[in-house]
Amino acid sequence: MGNSANHPARDDQRPQPCGVVIFGATGDLAQRKLLPSLFRLAARGLLPEQYYVLGVGREAGRAAEKAFRERVREAAADAGADEGAAKTLLDACAYMGGALDDAALYRDIAGKVAAMDEAHGTGGRHLYYLALPPDLHATVVEGLGGAKLTREDWDATTWNRVVVEKPFGRDLESARDLDRRLQSVLRERQIYRIDHSSIIEVRSAASPRKPTSGCCSTACSATRRCSCAPTACKRAGRSSPTCSIPGRTERSARAA
Repeated sequence: MGNSANHPARDDQRPQPCGVVIFGATGDLAQRKLLPSLFRLAARGLLPEQYYVLGVGREAGRAAEKAFRERVREAAADAGADEGAAKTLLDACAYMGGALDDAALYRDIAGKVAAMDEAHGTGGRHLYYLALPPDLHATVVEGLGGAKLTREDWDATTWNRVVVEKPFGRDLESARDLDRRLQSVLRERQIYRIDHSSIIEVRSAASPRKPTSGCCSTACSATRRCSCAPTACKRAGRSSPTCSIPGRTERSARAA
């Protein structure tokens, strides 16, 4: 797809076939960051051989679906994709709309992804990207869980992963509450806490894996409250609940 021939991907670089479900697909983040990134990944040969993109927004109907597809075309132009690349991704795109607190929406999503898994050969693997305000993160994850969209096989042939955009809660208390609600539905290994602007992945202190980077927000140093997962701050002279990575926190403090 696109310029992939100019940037061939090794087999170990190309991910498994999967469906990408973007909540907040008609929002600014999807328009400016997520959709153009899909085209750039395609140009480098870093999308799976089989994949699809399902956009989910609050608006339903043909007009909303048409508007989403137009956003995909605009994203293709922003990413410098050629006409063939734009058509390939558009052919793999679909859109659904509804109230994010309505269980019926998630039942409809379950039916849609099952059909698209079959059509695109993605094997029941799904990446759910929550490009949403923090007060909707838990609502969506609980909706996915209620529709059995977060279940995984023991043999790991299928998987379901959830990407949660920063801010992770509004303050320490809401971050802890969000963490609790996510982990009531998901295993920790299924949760990815992301800062798209800094390419940072932030994991909870409860995770058995060692964190690989720092805090998702320089606001930590200014407010002494972390917008990512609540962990113990190790910055010298501070005991406030911010980041667990000293280097990142110190740089944030100097920038504040």
